[in-house]
Amino acid sequence: MTRTIAILGGGVSGLTAGYLLSKKFPTATLHVIEGSSHFGGWVKTKKHSTPKGDFLFEKGPRSIRPVGNGKKTLGLIEDLGLNNAVIFGKEEAAKRRFVLSGGQVKELPSSLFGLFGQMGRKILPGVLLEAFKAKKEEEEEETIDQFFRRRFGDTITDELVAAMALGIWGGDIRKLSMDACFPSLVQFEKQHGSVLKGMLFPRKKQVNPAQTESEFVKENTNKGSTFSFEGGLQTLVDGLVDRLSRRPQVQLHPKCKVRTLRPSGDGKLIVEADDLTIYADEVISTLPASAICSLLPPDSPTAIALKNIPSVSIAAINLGYHEDVLPSDVRGFGYLVPPREGDKILGVTFDSVVFPQHNDDHGDEQQTRLTVMMGGDLSNGKQVVDVKNVDEKEIESIARDALKRHLDYMDAVVCRDAIPQYTVGHQKRVKEIKEIAQGELGPKVYLTGTTFNGAGINDCIVSAMEIVDGMPTTP
Repeated sequence: MTRTIAILGGGVSGLTAGYLLSKKFPTATLHVIEGSSHFGGWVKTKKHSTPKGDFLFEKGPRSIRPVGNGKKTLGLIEDLGLNNAVIFGKEEAAKRRFVLSGGQVKELPSSLFGLFGQMGRKILPGVLLEAFKAKKEEEEEETIDQFFRRRFGDTITDELVAAMALGIWGGDIRKLSMDACFPSLVQFEKQHGSVLKGMLFPRKKQVNPAQTESEFVKENTNKGSTFSFEGGLQTLVDGLVDRLSRRPQVQLHPKCKVRTLRPSGDGKLIVEADDLTIYADEVISTLPASAICSLLPPDSPTAIALKNIPSVSIAAINLGYHEDVLPSDVRGFGYLVPPREGDKILGVTFDSVVFPQHNDDHGDEQQTRLTVMMGGDLSNGKQVVDVKNVDEKEIESIARDALKRHLDYMDAVVCRDAIPQYTVGHQKRVKEIKEIAQGELGPKVYLTGTTFNGAGINDCIVSAMEIVDGMPTTP
């Protein structure tokens, strides 16, 4: 009898899982079910035309890091035949990062020499003293705020870390788990007694001789700190969809919302969606916590446990100028805004500086593309905009006021409940949820995606790989 696998969610996690399953089990019937008309989740690249020229904007994530889990992503890219479409960000720009401090955009030190600059002098004492502080002996889990305040002091925590956590997670560092969000820094303290020492003298990772890297992966791992594609990150999504659509055993279901998921009583699972019912041997869910809850009864133990993983909404406002408007002294990756500044925005990325290849005419420096981020955890202060419940026009107005310029193009996209919040206890919570789900629905239900295993593109791809690798040859 043919093996049937249902994948809930057509974002990067779901598409990657589908592609890898189609290779591992070429005779199995695969269903990739996506509630919207768009595959790729929050990854979405759009080209906008104006009378003066075109703008290329990312509506969600804007780049991928090639190091760490990025090697697996590069391997997937090579397997999809997208090698020639990869482009790297301008390294000089990627290294220059800024923060709003005292109402002024100030450059963060990117080298030892930079520590003696205006911003560097403020954080230098905290950096140097960290190496001499005793490591924590207790095993009690800490928030990001507790860890950095204990190791680096108030200035670095309030001016840099709070802004960084907002930029990555949209979250409140007084709630977010250090173990879940920055596990490598926690390990540095445990292994070296100091984060600084761990960063300066990292232990060499043991290389598995069975895992060989291709020349493409080796060459591109250290080529730059960020990469994208000539046509934007949508290229990766389109590549996955194209491969899946060519395989006769794979069925893609866009605009098909899953309604219920329940055990059949004979060891299988029933997935009911719009005009579709699947009798599946296995189910891989890449849906966010709230969406999984909607598939289950209100008193479901899995649904009750999933409600302990909150999420926040982020607005991305794309701004386009048909002129070079950035001062030379702030040409870099962008700037973050700490909560203490009392501003309504989280930060700004200078997209046209990092990836000039995406500018009209492929490098025209007379075009400026920016993205303003807004929203996040409302407990960060009264200034935080509740983007989930605010009209897009009001969001655009706030962004315009923040930048104080006339725009040739502007567009706001609200990513509602986009970023799960890994609060203290997250890793233990995820382990318990997975155990509860398998106890309630059966051992052939696999939960992955940003709710559980990391919010970045690399995290989505690697977690999908791990799920597929662990699935048995026979159902």
